[in-house]
Amino acid sequence: MELLHARLNLIFVLTLSSDLLCKLTNTWDRDKIRQELPQYDDAILCIFTSSAPSEDQVAWVYEKYGAYSTRSGYGIGMSAVRPVAFIPVPFDWRKNIWNVNTAPKIKDFLWKVVKKAIPVSANLASRGISSFPCKTCNDVEDDLHVFLLCSVAKEVWELAPISWTQLPMISSLGVFISSCASIKNLPPTGARNKRCFEDKAYSSMEILNKYISNARKWQGAQMLTTPPTKDVHELSRGKSVPQLPSPSTTMITCHVDAAWDANSGNCGLGGVFTGPPSTTHLRQLCESRPFVFFALMAEALAVRLAVMTAACANIKSLLILSDSLDLVKLLIKKESRPALFGIVFDIYYFTSLFDVISFAHVPRLNNCEADFVARSALASIVVTSVGGE
Repeated sequence: MELLHARLNLIFVLTLSSDLLCKLTNTWDRDKIRQELPQYDDAILCIFTSSAPSEDQVAWVYEKYGAYSTRSGYGIGMSAVRPVAFIPVPFDWRKNIWNVNTAPKIKDFLWKVVKKAIPVSANLASRGISSFPCKTCNDVEDDLHVFLLCSVAKEVWELAPISWTQLPMISSLGVFISSCASIKNLPPTGARNKRCFEDKAYSSMEILNKYISNARKWQGAQMLTTPPTKDVHELSRGKSVPQLPSPSTTMITCHVDAAWDANSGNCGLGGVFTGPPSTTHLRQLCESRPFVFFALMAEALAVRLAVMTAACANIKSLLILSDSLDLVKLLIKKESRPALFGIVFDIYYFTSLFDVISFAHVPRLNNCEADFVARSALASIVVTSVGGE
């Protein structure tokens, strides 16, 4: 009973996450966390709070950018109502059909085959039409039978110039098409339809010769056409890489980088300032942090450290160079993510103290010095002496 009263008191007293924060620094008070919620110690410390004062915001954690969507809400609701016991491997439509090097009509036909939209007996019976046997061998006619199991189909596959010695064991034509990535899909000739509707029969060799003839005609037609060349300007626009601005004579440049260890969750932060001789007093940034959840968070911490350091040094013109393209795009668009809210909020807050500030992407090979500093910081971290964040 005493234990129950203690838990009830905890619920009434500890009602806000702010009760676990230090009132001066707005960082997690680890002593309070260990006292009140020791089982969630690591999970709480992986949430980085903002140094600047910020208001609470609502975020939908099932979307990357925190905004609710009907699709994600419906998916969460359906998974809660009807848990899935077995999740089949999804069919790759692009790889297995739409990106196959064959004629467009063959792609349409393959799509109909996988969707069971071809007029074989089993598919028609599922739509209320009376079933009928295979006109060649009198067996039950479904898509597997027409293309693989019928005696004529087996003879065609045995005669075809394909590397396998026997047909693979498959459960559906979708699985069969997925296994045919390394061979050429031969176009259908309508031999089965000719037999059903015109009572014309073709031998296995005639069907195969028709297959090969059609395939050669199509390949020969492709050799006569040359693919159009893309304009250089189109290629540059498609990449959408933030362009590196030309720094002015008074602008300070800071190369930043982070080294993150996925096993321990530790990261090292590195930053190297360059600029006019009058600003050489800025120190090299070399810090380490534990409880970092993913690599993008480590990169964001490095940018925050550089921005806050420059703001405290009364720098008014700053260029931040990072080799994390995702982070640079996020900062240029003034976006955020729920897991990065506290870090990104600080970056946006302190950028208001500058007259000019820019974020740009730099190739990894041009960021070696900051990378070396970050790796040195990661190597020197001592987990047992870390407190606070």
